[in-house]
Amino acid sequence: MLSQNYMKANYLYLVTNLMLLFFSIANFALAQDLYSTPKTPEEMLNLYFKAMKEHNSNPDLPIFTEKSRQMLKTWKVTPSQMDNIVASYNSCTPDETKYDSTYLLAVIHYPINQKQCSPWFFQKHENSWKLDLTMMQKAVRFDNKNRWHFVPGFNHQYGFAFSDWIIDNNGYPR
Repeated sequence: MLSQNYMKANYLYLVTNLMLLFFSIANFALAQDLYSTPKTPEEMLNLYFKAMKEHNSNPDLPIFTEKSRQMLKTWKVTPSQMDNIVASYNSCTPDETKYDSTYLLAVIHYPINQKQCSPWFFQKHENSWKLDLTMMQKAVRFDNKNRWHFVPGFNHQYGFAFSDWIIDNNGYPR
């Protein structure tokens, strides 16, 4: 026969775990709702910055492409890294948003002289824009002065947005 203390302990353990599960589901649902329907790349980028300000590193946010979500699940992003992203981009003013001919890809980039702010790549999925961090990871690098540049010789589907730029042999925009 089980003791009364043992049954109480099991009951408390079960209730605690059910509460944790409930709050996890509620938090996930809230995140889905808050970040679910960016209609423009600019709106999507603002949602990303909002997530960074809130230290929300949830890789399952619907603002990311599926490949970006998979990549982010293997990354650890610290609150200080998120703060640095927000602070870096607060000092930059987007130049323009460029779309490919299918209107399924977009790039937000900054004036060439704002070298600390790299471009952002987006894909459109079911009437909502998603941030494509995987292509950014493959195509963009930063030097020891935190100036962004492309990986030299790396061709990518977002090249349309830079057709009027001069990119030197080291991948730096000029």
